[in-house]
Amino acid sequence: MRRAFKITDNKIISLENFAGAEIITSGSGAKSNPYSYTIVIDYLGGVTQRISFKGDKEKCEKVFDSLLLALNAQ
Repeated sequence: MRRAFKITDNKIISLENFAGAEIITSGSGAKSNPYSYTIVIDYLGGVTQRISFKGDKEKCEKVFDSLLLALNAQ
């Protein structure tokens, strides 16, 4: 497995001690409170990393799928 993953143009995360990840959706979708998508990555030892995608569900899901592929590559 790779040791690091480029998650966005300006963010790299570690894949070591990875415990799990999920997408969290917040907001109501209204103009004053648009949807926001966050990938929450948990590591062994209780460390958490958050990557937010304001209103960009497609990009969030694409990055999440790429993260899964990186974790499965051995």
